[in-house]
Amino acid sequence: MKAIIWDIDGTLIESESTHLSVLEKVIKKYDEVDVDPKSTIGKTTLQILKHYFSYADDYFLHKLEQEVILEYAQSIEPGCIRPGILKLIKELTNLKIRQCCASNGETDIVLANMNLSPVFRNNFDFYLSSNDVSAGKPSPEILYLACNKLQLNKKDVIVVEDSNTGLQAALKANMKVILISDDIEMHKMYKKIIPIVRNTNELRSLLMQQYGHGRSNLVSLAQ
Repeated sequence: MKAIIWDIDGTLIESESTHLSVLEKVIKKYDEVDVDPKSTIGKTTLQILKHYFSYADDYFLHKLEQEVILEYAQSIEPGCIRPGILKLIKELTNLKIRQCCASNGETDIVLANMNLSPVFRNNFDFYLSSNDVSAGKPSPEILYLACNKLQLNKKDVIVVEDSNTGLQAALKANMKVILISDDIEMHKMYKKIIPIVRNTNELRSLLMQQYGHGRSNLVSLAQ
């Protein structure tokens, strides 16, 4: 393994509840509708808004999108960072494993998330958003772009995701992927297909135990 491509929302940042509350707040300003949490998973803000305002024109949708992004940036807090993930990121950097992010979120949301800790800014080569590609996940386009920017063969890169949408993107790209989720149904569905862990401790154990305790062995993950 020479690099890791991290998803952000739900993987590095436990942002789902914040994102959902912001969406509900903005949407209810214009329509009394309940937001189904399942309708937001793995979707860009614009895709979610199009689902609830299918009748609206692009101007209105982009206006709402900017409201959501601004509200999210003001609401997300460092406490939303997944426990233990900052330590793991620094450990991987010390092992000379390169790291970057590829998110279905918009650029401003990605930046708001990355600004939660200098560990993100100081250890990631770059971060990609849905604005950097023509099609977001489950399209594999953003993963191909990340590999190109890393200048690495995809066989040398591991993808870490938390959602079915991100998982499908990695599988379509024919890349090695680890799923981090405490969803029981996800474990039942995928445990025989790919490595799946419930938290950061299990993710670290998978990397260090199954694939080696030191850098010389850790690189075997993608060999």
